[in-house]
Amino acid sequence: AAAAGVRFLSKPVLGPLLLNQFVMVPAAYYPFYFGWTGLVRGFTTEETVGAMKEKYKPQLLLQNWAFWLPAQSVQFALIPSSYHILYVSAMGLAWNTILSLTTLSSKVQGAPKPISQSPTPTA
Repeated sequence: AAAAGVRFLSKPVLGPLLLNQFVMVPAAYYPFYFGWTGLVRGFTTEETVGAMKEKYKPQLLLQNWAFWLPAQSVQFALIPSSYHILYVSAMGLAWNTILSLTTLSSKVQGAPKPISQSPTPTA
């Protein structure tokens, strides 16, 4: 049991974990996520940036870290590298479901409508 605890604190576990969670996620993952979902939902650039400003708050990063820090600690410490893709895919499916439900809830309650759903003028 003590060896497993040391394993979680080892450089091969902490290095990738900290780099991913504290650099890549805030600087690349979330901007890409909001840009892509805005595009798919038909939002204008201004609407997409507005949604990101509204939803990309410290609470979202805290939720991310509450899920991914333990998940990736397990990945880097216990999961054989040949199973990383399978494990991360399963965890990613769970996280993307959580993220979609979290960001969709405020969209349903009054976020801007996509352009494609704008009413057309009548004569």
